[in-house]
Amino acid sequence: ALATLVIVCLVFLLIFALFALSYLNGTFYSCQAGATAIHLAKEIGSLATTPLCISPTIGASSIHSPCPHGHFNGDKWVQESSACPSFDDNSSLTQPWRRATGDTPICVGRCSVTDNDGVPSWLCPRRYETQAELPSNCRDPGVRLSPELLDSQRIGEAYRSSMNRALVMPCGGSTVNSSTGALIGGKASAVSCREAFCPNGVSDGKVKSCAANCRKHPFFCTETCKNKDYEAPTCRSCLTECEAACQCEEFCEPLIKDAALCAEQGGSWSRALDQNFDNIWNSLLTLFEISSTEGWVDVMYAAVDSRQPYEEPKRENQQWLFAPFFVIYIFTSFMFLLNLSVGVIVDNFMSLKKTGVQVLLTDTQEKWLKSKKVLFGKSPLYFTMRNLHELSPFRRRVYNFVSSAIFERVMTSVIVSNTVVMAVKVYPYPTDWWEGLLQGLDYPFTCLFVAEFIAKYYALRRSYWQDNWNCFDFLCVVAAVVGVFLSIAAPSFEIGRSLAKLFRIFRIARLFRLLRSSRLNKIFMALVMSLPKLANVLMILLLLLILYSILGVSLFSTVHHSSTLNIHGNFMNFGWAFITLFRAVTGEAWNSIMHDLLKTEKDFFREGSWCTPDHLFDTSTPEKFGLLESKCLLDPPNSCVQTFWGWNPMPAIFWITYILLICLMVMNLVIAVILEGYEDGKKSAEAEVIDLSIQMWEKYDPDRKMKLPLLQALAFYNEVTVTWNAENAERDAIFKPGCMDKVNGAFNVDGIKMRQMNNVRIIVDQDGFVHWIDACKQVLRFTCAEDNQEYYKQLDDAEALHDNKRVQKLSSLEGRNVKQLGAPSQEEGVDLRTQVAVTKLQRFARKRRERRAAQKAELLETKKVERKQSKKSDSHCPALEVHAPGRPSSVEAVGSSQQATGVPENDPAG
Repeated sequence: ALATLVIVCLVFLLIFALFALSYLNGTFYSCQAGATAIHLAKEIGSLATTPLCISPTIGASSIHSPCPHGHFNGDKWVQESSACPSFDDNSSLTQPWRRATGDTPICVGRCSVTDNDGVPSWLCPRRYETQAELPSNCRDPGVRLSPELLDSQRIGEAYRSSMNRALVMPCGGSTVNSSTGALIGGKASAVSCREAFCPNGVSDGKVKSCAANCRKHPFFCTETCKNKDYEAPTCRSCLTECEAACQCEEFCEPLIKDAALCAEQGGSWSRALDQNFDNIWNSLLTLFEISSTEGWVDVMYAAVDSRQPYEEPKRENQQWLFAPFFVIYIFTSFMFLLNLSVGVIVDNFMSLKKTGVQVLLTDTQEKWLKSKKVLFGKSPLYFTMRNLHELSPFRRRVYNFVSSAIFERVMTSVIVSNTVVMAVKVYPYPTDWWEGLLQGLDYPFTCLFVAEFIAKYYALRRSYWQDNWNCFDFLCVVAAVVGVFLSIAAPSFEIGRSLAKLFRIFRIARLFRLLRSSRLNKIFMALVMSLPKLANVLMILLLLLILYSILGVSLFSTVHHSSTLNIHGNFMNFGWAFITLFRAVTGEAWNSIMHDLLKTEKDFFREGSWCTPDHLFDTSTPEKFGLLESKCLLDPPNSCVQTFWGWNPMPAIFWITYILLICLMVMNLVIAVILEGYEDGKKSAEAEVIDLSIQMWEKYDPDRKMKLPLLQALAFYNEVTVTWNAENAERDAIFKPGCMDKVNGAFNVDGIKMRQMNNVRIIVDQDGFVHWIDACKQVLRFTCAEDNQEYYKQLDDAEALHDNKRVQKLSSLEGRNVKQLGAPSQEEGVDLRTQVAVTKLQRFARKRRERRAAQKAELLETKKVERKQSKKSDSHCPALEVHAPGRPSSVEAVGSSQQATGVPENDPAG
């Protein structure tokens, strides 16, 4: 999923990069003014030029840029009537010259970094080739070198001076007579850039290629030659200058319009930002940078102000095009695609978490173990004080007071008030008594905090230290008291005042007590629950930081410092590299450091600085190290970044992979862990059940004896389950209220079915009491099983998983809590199931005996009635009858009658 998302992001990035490349190519440049004011096309016209004074010859003694010949008057340049020079004391600038039109190029000549063959040595001296020829960066005049090294060093100094130099000169030297309009082809050709840097000429093929390119150039001569009249003097002059710059393009940089005006008046036409859209790679890199929201506003403003290439930016020139463009890009890239990648990482993290759960445990068993962890994790702290009936009446009143919600609200108000008093401290003090007032208010607050501690400790005694919040409050009280003592005992002692201020600062920590509130506690518990889980992610982050720090030291430890790569952020050693990369994790100026590392030797020369080629920055031997150290090239380092065939890709690769791995993946994994901790830190159903159980238990056990008689424990149990089912209507009733009908103020055990009692795990001690732990455990069993017999069986199976480390840990924790709270173990008490079963059997046997006795009494009564009826019917003897064969005799009839009436045969009465 992440790979697919990366492909989508790349396609999206490429689309925006192509659009920006089409409209913003070459537009992120502006004029950097020199010592004098510069007047551009918006003031003197789009096709205006600056009259110049140039040198009639060029040589070792006359290498100078031209100076303006005239002054700005309103909206145009007015050429001076006097001869050159007019504003320059250099007598060599004696020849006037002016470009034909505004889109006729003027050149900035520079020596080449790679190859100066064919260029006169007085113009471009040879490059330094050994360490001894490197120039020195020492500013201390006390540093001295040997005469031999000084001679070699002069070679490097001459080369550095020539590379830092930028000469503004005509590209070919042609111009147009301002009076007649005729072409003057060779007026300044001798001092043109082509003649100076390419005196040997170029091939015919190059000449023809340049001629063709200049006629279809998108910017040069477009206005001058728009009618395609190439023989017109102004068009011919413009094309000649363009062709001359093209024929010597390695040394001559042509400029037109505002860029030319800036150079002619002593300014520098340079990039306004490190970012640009000059090619597709720079466009992709710029968009990747701003997708991290680092510097995107500066890029957007530069695009909004941009015009055409070689034109000075204009405020909000393309506002309605590029403001929506970058807003849409940031919304789509940063707010959608990057956050979507966060969602993919978090989703996969959660999926891995689910697959990592113990496969032997069902969801019900997992829920049961989590409930036990919640119960036994803090069970001693649910009731800080126990056996309240043993306290004296006054101590119990104090305990009730410090445990009340009113007391907590009052102390919270005191903490907030103390914080407000600390926050109104200002400098300078508004009045002379302001500091004394604040210090005077500090004493009552300290007394209130001390009184709180005394009251709580009097009521809780040793139980006071069981709550971590109480320990935290005690440290704050000690710090406040020590601070007050030092301020009173040693008011004029400097160390005492410093320590007093230090201890007073600890009072701010009392604000953490506000985290006891339910809403703030969720966020705080999210942090607490995340800390153990963050350990593994932080180890991965630390490992990657170490790896990239080592790699950064290997690649960039000796790189020449620049604006952002400086003493505050560099790769000179592992420590600084680690700090720099850790700073970049937050996105702070990482792209500025990358651009400083992307600078080549040519870029440093254009800035007026220089860097040592990487092959000459060799410290492999003590002699080479000492030589570089003597030239002050080691501290700060002065090496160029290593290049590959003149290309410098390593900084971009280093930082792009770092941002993708660290900022996008690992940091988002940290977010996933924190979100998981927030979910775990939220109040779960198990915690709500425990809170409800505590609330009900205080109703049945106000003295905190931590045990109830069996019938009251069952009443507590029934009320909790009924209340829980009422508050959570979406759940099925776990223990039906109809099964617990009260009879004469007690529960009727006959109303409980053994099928339900078989799911009960309550231990009754020898005195017939049920402990808080057993009652609460049973409530949690019901909430986990949801009145499902199969789920109850799963809970019992989970208790039997003795090989599971998690179950073993919970069993150990349960045993420790049971021992601490004095709850009976299974060996010491009686299982409620057994007791109920015995009670049911006893009642069944008793009812059976009663039923049999009742049946026997009823039978005897029936017999008595029958005897009375027999006496009345047998007062006269019956007559003998003779029966025919086959009929019964009278004796048999009498016997049958006796049997029918139930009278014994030998009864005389019968």
